Amino acid sequence: MNVHQAMDAIDYGDAVSNSVINLKELLEEAGYNSLIYSKWFHQKVHKYYNPIEKLDVKNNDIVFYHFSGKSDIFNQIIKLRSKKILVYHNITPPHFFKNNKQFFNLCQMGLNQLKENINRFDGAIADSEYNKLDLIDLGMDEKKIDVIPIVFNFDLISLDKTNKVLFSNYADSRYINFLYVGRIAPNKKIEDVITIFEYYYKNINRNSRLFLVGNFDNYLDYYNELKKYIDLLLCKRNIFFTGKVSDEDLYTYYKLANIFITMSEHEGFCVPIIESMFYGIPTIAFNSGAVKYTMGNAGILVNEKKHEVIAKLCDKILNDNDLKDAIILAQRNRVLEFDTKNIFLKITNIIRKYNY
Repeated sequence: MNVHQAMDAIDYGDAVSNSVINLKELLEEAGYNSLIYSKWFHQKVHKYYNPIEKLDVKNNDIVFYHFSGKSDIFNQIIKLRSKKILVYHNITPPHFFKNNKQFFNLCQMGLNQLKENINRFDGAIADSEYNKLDLIDLGMDEKKIDVIPIVFNFDLISLDKTNKVLFSNYADSRYINFLYVGRIAPNKKIEDVITIFEYYYKNINRNSRLFLVGNFDNYLDYYNELKKYIDLLLCKRNIFFTGKVSDEDLYTYYKLANIFITMSEHEGFCVPIIESMFYGIPTIAFNSGAVKYTMGNAGILVNEKKHEVIAKLCDKILNDNDLKDAIILAQRNRVLEFDTKNIFLKITNIIRKYNY
């Protein structure tokens, strides 16, 4: 039996694409023939790519269809004769892009595609409880939804991939390094992270830096607004936008970080939270979307955006070794819950459920 995956684009350095590749490897380990089909691909992951036009399935095959926004392959997928399992990574609510008509329309069209066709799928996988609730709101029967988190490859992350030049440039024990990882997009509320850092820098510790690691090319209007804001701040020379980085550079930034912070107001999962926990970085996140489900009982979940309070909390964590050690221990235990063995069992159970 074939258990294939389909998506619009398989990209490099993208959380969903990484999960798709990791899932392919799990499926092959289980003995299934499994290929990834997409319309577009990044050259660095070309070896995983198969053109969506060549997707040919039988009645007893299964296709996991990854969806996170308006899809150009949607009509092809819903017409497949195989079992069709929607893997839902959530769609950013359009209102976050009220100043960007293109992205507003793309998000709205994606929601419309699902609303109008949600019951044409045999079942769904939501990678968080939050995404499950979203699917129910879109009209899917709760009984057809399984919750399985994004698939991580901790063995790959564990490899000692370090950009030695980058590391040596910033590996100065006199400095505290704040880290945010993710798209530089309006829903991520990067301005809140910057404001927290400005208070910390101005009032607590001038020997500090903020690294904002993530792609901003698709949201240049928002990026330029952030740059204008930063230019007004005392800490402006200590904030660094990296743009999209290689895996090697990403792991290096994690190794440099003393504290991780995200103030995002919409997440379907938030992979960087688990990556940060894996690297033993005290992790602070705003309680929105799927964040509380991803954090579990680990990390620091904040319910209000009191910038001064959060900045002082960062200082407390960084200077209280017992508190910091307790946070890191709880985070390590949380990471263990995403072990691939647990995910593997859930995936195989789903395949058995639909292979009747």
